[in-house]
Amino acid sequence: MRTDETRNLADAPEASEHNHVDEPAKSLFKPCTKFLDQVLHAFHELVHVIQWRLLGPDRFLLSYANGLECFGYRQSPLEAMAHDAETAFASSTATFNVEKMVAAKLGW
Repeated sequence: MRTDETRNLADAPEASEHNHVDEPAKSLFKPCTKFLDQVLHAFHELVHVIQWRLLGPDRFLLSYANGLECFGYRQSPLEAMAHDAETAFASSTATFNVEKMVAAKLGW
């Protein structure tokens, strides 16, 4: 884009007095946000797949159910692990081995 074609977003007619972009402009980013949410959800579920594989079906189901009963959804150890891994994935630019992370948290 040439310099004379660029303009400050705050000078754009669709910008409000608080320098916020109007709703139609915001809607341009919704597909990206939705895609990112889907990627993070898939990553979270991947953590559960790894937990299942490392613990085996019986230990996973017992641990998951016990965690829900004793601690509730968010504080359940397997859920907390998945949420922590999801947060690490979302905030990191570095590549990391999620299987290794899960195995370490499980004490393997």
